Amino acid sequence: MLYHTRIKKNNVESVKSLGVYNNQIKAIEAIEEYKTLPGFKDFPKNFIIEKEKINKTYWSKGFNNTEEIQIKKYTQWRDE
Repeated sequence: MLYHTRIKKNNVESVKSLGVYNNQIKAIEAIEEYKTLPGFKDFPKNFIIEKEKINKTYWSKGFNNTEEIQIKKYTQWRDE
């Protein structure tokens, strides 16, 4: 799974799901294409590739604000 994330001026995280690829090489190739597009080229280090399992339910117990804060802290740490 390929994502792009950034923190907006109001300190809110923006996450975009960009695509699902069957291997890392194809995801990296997609990133190179995205880096040429408006918006994405301004934040070239904000791409995330995550390996996901097919036919698996994620977030099966819901979510809470603590998890959202952890994601925000992770993203801010990653961009520093």
